Amino acid sequence: MLSPSARQLHRLISAPHVIVSLDGTIIHADAAFAQHINRENEELTGRSLADIAVLPREAVVDQIFLFSCSPEWIPARMRLSAGDGGEVDFPCRGLLLAQASGNDPALVCICLDERLQYQLLRRSLQAERMVWQQANFDTLTRLPNRQMFQYRLEQEVFSSGRNGATFAVLFIDLDEFKDINDTIGHAQGDQLLKEAAERLQACVRKTDLVARMGGDEFVVLLSQVKDLAVVDAIARKILESLVQPFNLSAQPSYISASIGVACFPADGETPAELLRHADQAMYAAKASGRNTCIRFERELEEKALNRVQIARDLRQALSEGQFTLVYQPVIELATGRVARAEALIRWTHGERGPISPAEFIPVAERNGLIGRIDEWVFNEATGQLRVWREFVRPDMVLSINCSPLAFSSLPRTDGPSPWRARLDELELPGNSIVLEITEGLLLEAGTRVSEALSKIAREGLHVAIDDFGTGYSSLAYLRRHDIDCLKIDKSFIDTIGANDSGTEIAETVIAMAKKLNIEVVAEGVETQIQHDTLLRLGCDYVQGYLYSRPVSAHEFTAILERGARLGPWSEA
Repeated sequence: MLSPSARQLHRLISAPHVIVSLDGTIIHADAAFAQHINRENEELTGRSLADIAVLPREAVVDQIFLFSCSPEWIPARMRLSAGDGGEVDFPCRGLLLAQASGNDPALVCICLDERLQYQLLRRSLQAERMVWQQANFDTLTRLPNRQMFQYRLEQEVFSSGRNGATFAVLFIDLDEFKDINDTIGHAQGDQLLKEAAERLQACVRKTDLVARMGGDEFVVLLSQVKDLAVVDAIARKILESLVQPFNLSAQPSYISASIGVACFPADGETPAELLRHADQAMYAAKASGRNTCIRFERELEEKALNRVQIARDLRQALSEGQFTLVYQPVIELATGRVARAEALIRWTHGERGPISPAEFIPVAERNGLIGRIDEWVFNEATGQLRVWREFVRPDMVLSINCSPLAFSSLPRTDGPSPWRARLDELELPGNSIVLEITEGLLLEAGTRVSEALSKIAREGLHVAIDDFGTGYSSLAYLRRHDIDCLKIDKSFIDTIGANDSGTEIAETVIAMAKKLNIEVVAEGVETQIQHDTLLRLGCDYVQGYLYSRPVSAHEFTAILERGARLGPWSEA
């Protein structure tokens, strides 16, 4: 029997409900509850709720106990076994009806909650929508992500293939984005990505799709393109939009973009082909100088396959000792004396023979192998330098090329840099080494690079800017960092004697360097006219085929031992 208060509350409950004791025994089940689970009242009274619940008995008893612990209705969700063998969902609320007294047990009412059922359904839909949103859209930019883009691309391939239509895929990579993160922080970098996403969307048609592939890579699907001039126009619009300043901090920040284009069906008939070919074209755009757009060509795929093969073979080359070093003499122009040498890496492939550094170094940088190559070159070159300084030339100096990664990834510790540690191991002074870095690294120097340059300057190592003039450096960059030497790029030396521009550039660089107390090396000198002009202009050092090609360590040792002057000078 129910207590008076329990009976009163029981009558007020209109929704299907069941009243149970704390051990789960059913004291009363109303007709609506029995009908809800397709059973008869008589078969329910006296049974355990656990007998008809699709849950372990312990879980049912625990849930009933939780209902009894609060003066408020407690929401829950049960699944009950129906009389026809099926299962019934039973979103419910539970409440303690009567405390145990004498021989009467404590009673708990479990009531079907139609309002709760609606709320749970709504929450379920919201959860499903959130899961779908997270699975298909980028959380930062709110653009479709790689998965959503892949689905749309597959649909576009199917539709266009059936209708004979054309569409284009634009693969977009932001140039210099890493420097934004390094200089003003990742939070500002995220803000730039969001604004870049908005600019991309503003450049395309409503029928087109912009997606973020990850990092600083975006992709655009231009559907139903009747004229490829539309693709070119949108690509130009994107380039022009992204070079506009981003107001992220006190000063405006600048980036650009490299875009690769692949069109269906000419450049690929499957989603995988189109994405791969657009990516290859983007890589070519970046390699050609950035801030440009390139359409896919079959030659690009051949080059991409070659890069993949080179990347695979580079790992084997490192382990099998296929690399060697050669040394090109650097001549003191006023005297003709061999003043130093530049160490240059060479790769002799087991099957393909010699492979140019211009071909394999970019692949090594892209695939994360350049660090191991840099380490090998530095260790090998400094080992040879020690031999020369000990047995042939005590003041011998060696120039060694370093990748940008070596500077940007230099550990921030109080200890010596890897270069200084190696020199200490060999008992070599810091000024016996000149680290050659590209002008681009100086122009894009973030915090890590600037700290690395300051650190090695304190350690006594010298730094030279290779290919100077190709990156439009200014005096501000040279003053900001401790630079010891400028190497005028060969492209400018080649024009000396052919027109006046090469001579004017060389004269300007030499005059500027002298004012800053920086040495100048002209590389790629091949003619007597170039030699005479540079001598007249007061250039400090020269190197090139006019004096000597790069030679083996043994041949360079012979040059040093002879004390020979190379090039236009006589042996006398």
